[in-house]
Amino acid sequence: MKFQVLGLLLCSVFFQCDFIFAQYSQPLQHLWEVQPDLGDIWNRANQPTRLLFDIELLDSSEIQDQVHAAQLICNSYESKAFTPPVRDRAIELLVAKLEKGSMPLQVHRSMVSALALISDGSHAKMLWDVSQRDPLARSRVERSLVQWKSLVAIESWRGRLKVTDARPVDIALALEGLAAVGDPKDNNALEEVLRGNRTTQSNRHLAANAMGQLNQRGLEELAKSVLASNVEHRYLLAAHLIKRHTSESALEYMRVIYEEGPPVAQRIAAHSICVLFPMTAVEFAPRFLTHDDPEVRLSALAFLQSQTDETSLKLQGSLLRDRNSDVRQLVGNQLTAKAKAGQKAIVDECITEQLNGELWPGIEQAILVAVRLKDTSRCRKFVELLSHPQAEVNMFAGWALMELAEEPEILEEVYAHAQKATEFLSIRGPDGKYKDTDLIRISYLHEALGRKRYEPAIGMLLKYVPKNDFKLGIVSRASAIWALGQLLDDKDDPALRARLMERMRDLAPVLPEDYLVRFSCALALGEMGFEDSIATLEEFNDGSLSELGHACTWALGKIRSATADRK
Repeated sequence: MKFQVLGLLLCSVFFQCDFIFAQYSQPLQHLWEVQPDLGDIWNRANQPTRLLFDIELLDSSEIQDQVHAAQLICNSYESKAFTPPVRDRAIELLVAKLEKGSMPLQVHRSMVSALALISDGSHAKMLWDVSQRDPLARSRVERSLVQWKSLVAIESWRGRLKVTDARPVDIALALEGLAAVGDPKDNNALEEVLRGNRTTQSNRHLAANAMGQLNQRGLEELAKSVLASNVEHRYLLAAHLIKRHTSESALEYMRVIYEEGPPVAQRIAAHSICVLFPMTAVEFAPRFLTHDDPEVRLSALAFLQSQTDETSLKLQGSLLRDRNSDVRQLVGNQLTAKAKAGQKAIVDECITEQLNGELWPGIEQAILVAVRLKDTSRCRKFVELLSHPQAEVNMFAGWALMELAEEPEILEEVYAHAQKATEFLSIRGPDGKYKDTDLIRISYLHEALGRKRYEPAIGMLLKYVPKNDFKLGIVSRASAIWALGQLLDDKDDPALRARLMERMRDLAPVLPEDYLVRFSCALALGEMGFEDSIATLEEFNDGSLSELGHACTWALGKIRSATADRK
């Protein structure tokens, strides 16, 4: 157990896999989130906010203000409020203060930490110089030097390996630094750490990792001797040493490590084989894909994507149902790319196999790939999957139909499913049998009917307008009202508009109308486009400071445009 924990830690920190994940929009997005396009209003984490402190406090005469400002920089530098101008001004002030020197230790440490965090490395030399009198500040700077791959401290790192009484933590920083910016002439010093009797186990691994990072040849004999020894973690140490080697003997040792070593060493061996030895990777790929470690499976998938044969593609497809979500995501992305590159027929076979399978992760991912490929021929199957017992499947099926349903027969079945659910909810409410996930699935069906303006659904959708103690749910009501807006675009229905405006104004102290419903009402009123809605929309238009404000602003513009067109 001790070996597994230490090895996994070292491997995760020092062994970098070069996976590139394709970027796709998130599934299960509602149409009312994107139609109309109001921008990224629902992602609160990405909304600009006001910086909650004054950068100029770095230049305050009060010590506590300086420390507080520097600490807040460290806490907020990733926020949207920490804009490039704010960052540049913070760097300017920090550099000026640190170059002056003569400040209390607490202020010095906090300012060094802040500058090391927000700088891009252009102040590496200055930071290194001003941190020499404080070991804690120097350690913080060294970590940034490693990240920046700066050569500023390289001679210090080299000299530190020769100091017999250096602290293990300082040796560790030197080893990380040399791994980043050293060269093969550091091999002797690194090997002394690797073989040293007084070396800590973690530093032994760091030394092996550094040698492996700096050398693409020449360490085979050392790896062989390590494998033949009784040194603790010998398979992992040897794997670190030769992970970038391309010789036949290195491949032989990697085979041994994969066959005999522990999982964390197998991870390195598998990645090395996949990247450096493609012929052997073809042989090992089926075994890699069944390995318990998802990182091994990811290495195999990255290799298989470089192959063009049918067998490699089908091997990928078998992992659409993988138990690890990252593996499934990578497979889905890669199969999508392969289909768009001309291998759609084989990808279709993989999708069909999973859709007809029993494992819900495979069905879910197959639905996602089919939607990305805009495969409307799958809609009949998606209708069947609306009744699947697994929530992840039936929600994805509803979402897929929202995206793809076109044919009248399919829309009729979508309507029948939504109508049955509505009847159930009207009688019993969303209790027991109907969970939140069921209401989400139904909401997608409402949006599917609205998107294609399926007029027979109007009567059913109107049932979702009254609050009725939320018996028909919330998101399902919001989607139904959005769909009514699509169906009644530019149609005069003053009674419905009055009901929608009533929903918007319902701010009762007990059980007020839900915010999403009020948002959808604003959108629907905008789609209908009549002046009698203006007063209500203006009442809740906060200048686009909120989601509802954005909806009101858009709706008012739509109504005024529609009114002008009618004149």
